[in-house]
Amino acid sequence: MYACSGGGFEERTKLYSHLLAEHPYTVLFSVALVFVTIISLPFITHKFPDFSDPQLGFESRGTIVSSRLTAWDNLVEATRTSGPLTLNPSELYHHEEKIYKRLFSDGRKKKNRIKVKARSTIYSGY
Repeated sequence: MYACSGGGFEERTKLYSHLLAEHPYTVLFSVALVFVTIISLPFITHKFPDFSDPQLGFESRGTIVSSRLTAWDNLVEATRTSGPLTLNPSELYHHEEKIYKRLFSDGRKKKNRIKVKARSTIYSGY
């Protein structure tokens, strides 16, 4: 009676209802075992996120705070020594001169100094 002889839907339904009626605890235990296995797999295979620093990974978007923070970051980036808004234009001149000295240490030094000086006057406004 348990063997399914390749019949149709009605025979399989009879088999399932008979199995459920005769062995309800076996069906319940097997369903619970599959359920617990499926629920526990993500906890076993993946690492939990670290919430020790609550601000790590948090970024507000589309708010006044986020636009101010973006503006502040852009201002800090622009006021660096090599940025377009340097606090002291001579710092920019010395910074670019160091770069050109490292890049061109051969006979083109004098020509490059003229370029650096020209750029420095553009940035400083003199």
